[in-house]
Parts: sequence; C-alpha cells; structure tokens
Amino acid sequence: MSALTRAISLTKRSAVYAVIFFVAFLILSFVIYIISVSISNYLKSTRVVQAQNGFGFIPKATFSKISISQSTRPQFILDNTVNLNNYPKLMNVYTLNKPQLTLNSLSTVQSLISNMGISGANQYTINPYTYSWTTPHHEVIFNINNLSFNVSLLDNLSSYMNYQENNNNGSVFNFTQVSDASNAVYNFLSSLSYQNASGNTVNLMNMNSNYFSSVPVTINNNNIELSNSTGTLPNAYYVFYRKHVNGYKVYGTNPNKTSINFLIDNTSVSGLNGILSGQFTNYTIGQSSTYSIISPYQSFLRLEAGGGALVSAYQNLNGNPYSVNYNANYSISKIYVNNITLGYYETNIYTKYLVPIYVLSGEMYLTNGQTLNFFYYVNALEY
Repeated sequence: MSALTRAISLTKRSAVYAVIFFVAFLILSFVIYIISVSISNYLKSTRVVQAQNGFGFIPKATFSKISISQSTRPQFILDNTVNLNNYPKLMNVYTLNKPQLTLNSLSTVQSLISNMGISGANQYTINPYTYSWTTPHHEVIFNINNLSFNVSLLDNLSSYMNYQENNNNGSVFNFTQVSDASNAVYNFLSSLSYQNASGNTVNLMNMNSNYFSSVPVTINNNNIELSNSTGTLPNAYYVFYRKHVNGYKVYGTNPNKTSINFLIDNTSVSGLNGILSGQFTNYTIGQSSTYSIISPYQSFLRLEAGGGALVSAYQNLNGNPYSVNYNANYSISKIYVNNITLGYYETNIYTKYLVPIYVLSGEMYLTNGQTLNFFYYVNALEY
C-alpha cells in the first residue's frame, strides 16, 4: 500500500471517528440537558407544594355529630362523576382573632342597639359579657365580647302574627320576589355601625350582597314549614348569609344553616318588627399559613373508616334541612356520595383557627327502607 493510500484511509477513519464522537457528544449533551431540566422542575414543584406550617400543629376540628348504629356495616359508594383531581395541594389555615373585652364594649353594643331602631328598651345584665334588651315583642341578647347577637320573640308565634296583621296596615308579608327578603336583611345589617376607640365609624360587618340567599317558609299556628313554591307569596322567609374565605364557603355546625341567619315576615325590619328570629356570629380573621391537605378521595376513605362526622340528615322530599336531630341513631345499609366540596369550618363558639374541611353529601339508605339526604364533615388537613 502506497503512502498516499494509507493517508487517505487514515483520513477516512479519522473523519468517521470525528462524526461518531460528535454524535455521541450531542446525545450526551441532550441527556444531560433532559436530566438537568427534570431535576430543576422537580425542585420547583417541591418548593411550590412545600407547606409553611407556620402555626405548628393544628388540632383537629371537632363536629357536633349524629350517631350511626354500629350493628350494621354500610356499603359505601362514590359516584364516578365526582371530580377527584381538581383540588389544591395546600390550603390556608387562618387564625381567628380572640374577642377582647374593652372599656368601650358596652357603649359599642348600645350604639348597635340604637342603629337597630330600638328605643326605650329595657336593658338587663345576664353576665359580665352578655346583656339583654327587651321590647314589647322581642328580646335581643348581645355578647359584648365578640359583638354576636340573637333576636327572639317574647310572644308565641300566633300572638305575634296577630299583632303584625292588626298593626301594620297590610305591609306584613309584602314580598314580591325572593330577593326582597335578602335585601331587607342586607339593609338591616348594613345599618349597624359604631365608633371605635379612634373615633372612626366601623361597620359591624363588611358584606357581599351575592352571598345572601332566601328560602320561603309557611307559618301555620306556631309551626314553621318549608314552602314548596319558591318565589310565591309565603308568610315569611329564612334569610342566610354564607361567608366566604379566599373563594371557599364557610360551614357551621349545620351545613345548611349559616351562623348569620334571620327569619323575617316583612321587608322593613327597622325596630325588629319584621324579625321573627335572628342569629349573628362573625369572628375576625387574622393571619394565615399554608398546610398540606388530603385529596377528595382520601376524604371519602376517611368517611368509610368512620372519621369525621355525620352532621345533617333529613328526608329528601319533605325533610327540613335547617333542623338537626342529634338524638337520632341511624342504622344505615348504604351511603352514596355524589358530591365532595372543600370549605372552611367555623362554629358559634370561638376557636383559635379557621380550618379547611371536606363536605361530603349525597343519599343515605337506612335499613328500614327510608332514604335521607345527608352531609358529612371530614377534616381536610393531613394528620
């Protein structure tokens, strides 16, 4: 082989080696790039879902519950239309500011009583934190510590209804549409304000009018019954205000009855004349910190294992969702869950934290053949 031939052969081999090396370098570089991107994305995702846990350990929320008989093991069914994937990995836990009694607390409540249109009411001291004001037909009990209050009738319903019909010139039951009731309570609550220690006017509560809802009821003698004709002219309306926090609904002891609710029979409630009953509880939210929560499917598994609590059960046709029988003890054959909702839990009694919960609902089949609508609470935080 001549020197020229050997040189050509060597050049060819060198070119092949160079190409192979270049291709190998490209492949190796691509692999390294893919690995580095994967590691970077993993680290980013890890940082995103890392809970702050800023308040340390959060105690489990405790629920008032209805008993379930342990003599039978129910069948648990989760509807396949329930979305199990669309949920946040983290939720805010909020502190609730502890009510503080001040030197101005009583004068603050007296201002609120005046704004209710009440004059000449008798004032009584129930205890250092609770005061009562009575009018000819109503009693208002105010907790001056947290500015919560309850309105109730001194008369029975029949006597009060006779008074309304005889003394209001036909204005009683003057609803023309469902929104009239919500607007009446919204206007009533909007009028409640007081001056703080700095002399500034403060509203009792900042409200969103979209969070009001009304339910028509019929009053027969002393019984309050749900009307089956929504929007017609009933005798009265239940009005509920559902608080929301960061886009999530706030649930109380009864998922259907909010901590701010009124029963009214008139669109003008000045002086309490249109209020049959009322309850107002509102705690001020403080700081927040993120915590990890379980998935909707894990909440179903907790229900299946007996975690959480049955908080509401009523007949699906003629039942009253606003009343809970805590003395019941249901023997259940099947629990059918067709909805899982994420929200927050707040009771009328002060607790340190506002915590996330899952609200599971659907139908409950009893061993006696009866079918009930039900709501079930499960703690959403990881434990």
